[in-house]
Amino acid sequence: MRHSGPIFLILAALFWGVSGGIGGMLLERGWDPYLIALVRGATGLLFMAGWLVVHPRRRTEFRCGSLWFWSALAGLGVAGNFTLYFISVEHASVSIAAPR
Repeated sequence: MRHSGPIFLILAALFWGVSGGIGGMLLERGWDPYLIALVRGATGLLFMAGWLVVHPRRRTEFRCGSLWFWSALAGLGVAGNFTLYFISVEHASVSIAAPR
């Protein structure tokens, strides 16, 4: 587990790319960019909830009020990122939107 950080980073990049590719395919099928961003964010929320179920002792760390504030702010930022990314893909193309 000493070198697990780079492995998790590679997996995160892989899953980020896969979810973006799936989002691009959904855009081609007529999905709204806002709906894609909502589904992508809800999926992340479900994975976080699953992690809390698997690790019940870690729940006490979520009692901090500032953690909730910054988490909500980060969630809004990520949701805005998803939404603007998929809107740019819809109006331009993946090759234009990918470099952002």
